[in-house]
Amino acid sequence: MMPCPFTVFAIALVTAAIPKVDKKVYVLLLPWALMGLPKCLGALECHEDCILFGGGVYGLIMLIRSWKDIEKNQRG
Repeated sequence: MMPCPFTVFAIALVTAAIPKVDKKVYVLLLPWALMGLPKCLGALECHEDCILFGGGVYGLIMLIRSWKDIEKNQRG
């Protein structure tokens, strides 16, 4: 199996754990997911990676929306 489905699954699990998630996990997963954009636009004829890119965008939006909650939970 390729790592892309596992990345989408991991982003979904991490997003479901907000605000108890560590931001470092997002930093590790989001670059891999956002690298799916060129493949989604037609490079390498791998349109299945649109799911990977969409999951990355969703994870990024949720991270930005809950940034303060995550910081507050990590402090105390």
